[in-house]
Amino acid sequence: MAWSELGSVKLSYKWQLLSIQTIGETVRLRQTWVNRARGKAFIAQVYGDPHEFYGIRAFYPTTDLKILELPIPKDFLGSPISRYLALKLYSRTKVVDFDWQVSVDIFHA
Repeated sequence: MAWSELGSVKLSYKWQLLSIQTIGETVRLRQTWVNRARGKAFIAQVYGDPHEFYGIRAFYPTTDLKILELPIPKDFLGSPISRYLALKLYSRTKVVDFDWQVSVDIFHA
């Protein structure tokens, strides 16, 4: 039972795909920024085509670790289709002058 890092991104208004595939459902978000981040962001599961997003979850800036459950949709259980995670800023989040970075870890039982 351990955590492993899937990757880190500097959030933007476009979806950014993490480059490592995953089958785990429990993720941990670690966040940092230069100036106080405001607004919210999203994390989603991506299957096959990089424009098909499932189980989109919102999260807000926090210095605490954020644990989220991203259950695999029933249609994809046992499927050979690769599963990735992607993140982006909410389109109404006003970016003034901050550098909101998110690192994503996956839990392996």
